[in-house]
Amino acid sequence: MKLSTLFVSVVLLSACHSTGSAPAPQDNPMAVKPGPEHGLLHKMAGKWDAEVHMQGSEPEHGLAVSRVALDGLWLRTEYEGVMMASTFTGNDVLGYDTFKKKYVGCWIDSWSSYMVVSEGSYDAATKTLTMSGDSIDPMSGGVVRMVNVTKLVDDDHMVYFTYSEGFRNG
Repeated sequence: MKLSTLFVSVVLLSACHSTGSAPAPQDNPMAVKPGPEHGLLHKMAGKWDAEVHMQGSEPEHGLAVSRVALDGLWLRTEYEGVMMASTFTGNDVLGYDTFKKKYVGCWIDSWSSYMVVSEGSYDAATKTLTMSGDSIDPMSGGVVRMVNVTKLVDDDHMVYFTYSEGFRNG
């Protein structure tokens, strides 16, 4: 199964290279088209001033720039700021998986060498996106379940918070 998938990818890449241009997305009958769930990504796009509150410290500030990408299927966010008096940068990719019927995301940042992959759902009644995924506790090296909640307050304000559900050793 994997060999035939790889072969098809190589053939497609080779065909695109030899013709000098890739086929337009609308010409590809296999291409996924953005659906109503992808509208959430457009609502979250923009430049966002961030005020970061961590337990036991004064608020710190950052900037998140979010852009809809890849034919409207994904939201790419670049974050830069200060946390615990240190520079902190991160990148997030968020989309809606039409097969899983869930939102999916991937987070990487300048403080860790691991990637957090998450999935979740959007509650339109509360305007809340709730995502969860396994992460690493940097102090112990154990696995911890992280939950990320984004509430769309209005067109100009979002509240994002994250917490761990619990610790699992390994």
